[in-house]
Amino acid sequence: IVNKFRFFPESYILGLADIVATGSRNATIFGQNYATGQWFYFPVAFAVKSSIALLILMPFGLLFPFLNREKRREMLFILLPPLAFFAISLTSKMNIGVRHIYAFFIVAAAVGAIWMSRRFYYFRYVLIAFLIFHAVTAVRTAPNYIAFANDFFGGTNNSYRIFRDSSSEWGQNYKLINEYLMREKITD
Repeated sequence: IVNKFRFFPESYILGLADIVATGSRNATIFGQNYATGQWFYFPVAFAVKSSIALLILMPFGLLFPFLNREKRREMLFILLPPLAFFAISLTSKMNIGVRHIYAFFIVAAAVGAIWMSRRFYYFRYVLIAFLIFHAVTAVRTAPNYIAFANDFFGGTNNSYRIFRDSSSEWGQNYKLINEYLMREKITD
């Protein structure tokens, strides 16, 4: 019925039908292939794809509602959507990236970091060091932002060892691969 009215291109309809029919996608995590998505994909993806600064500062944001009663309600509005999404994602049989929840967690980490900086004067210097490290990491990663993996997991050059999906490559380097094959005269 969807195709009858021609609201969407046929290729879109066929792709959607394939997703609905299978209800899952293969997953490759740490070199292990799985026929369907795995519950641990999203926690692993979040741990690998998050910057070290975010991973270290985020607990301050998660603890903030318990440490500051005055702003508890506001922080719950920031934290409940990504935590609910994260919990629901654990039941998914389709492993896709975690980029949908970063904005919420970045805001939460920022709130916690600012609160810590106001409460403990010297934490400001720690925060400045984290932000500089974060900026240096962004420069080191360029231009391969999609393949980013933090240094705890070996960095961007090793993300292919962890994921073999859109978390590590969307085909943006095909031109470079083609140039390499031409330069090295590889035809097979």
